[in-house]
Amino acid sequence: MDRIYSNFDFLDRLDHEFAHFGMLSENYFQDDPSTSLIKLRQFGERLTRRHAALVGSDVWDGETQADVLRRLQYDRSAPDRVLDVLHHIRKLGNAAVHDGAGNHRVSCFTVSV
Repeated sequence: MDRIYSNFDFLDRLDHEFAHFGMLSENYFQDDPSTSLIKLRQFGERLTRRHAALVGSDVWDGETQADVLRRLQYDRSAPDRVLDVLHHIRKLGNAAVHDGAGNHRVSCFTVSV
């Protein structure tokens, strides 16, 4: 079977799960944009938690993505624009999970923000 290449392959050496979420989001985009948003949200959560660890901000079990993003903003540990994009991805992912929301227009906008 031929290997499917992803724009996220370069992340595999850093964190396999991180690269995998990106690849899944990319692969689901055409046929299931709602699932693509869910995987993109998981990618954003992993990215946020990795960054928090990098800047020395503890992340506790059960802590929400919104909590971690707010703490990073309070500590000025990431640019506001980046945190805004991660909040946006979080909200779109929530709508995809809970309401089945998501379409190609929303998914394209999210990726290109």
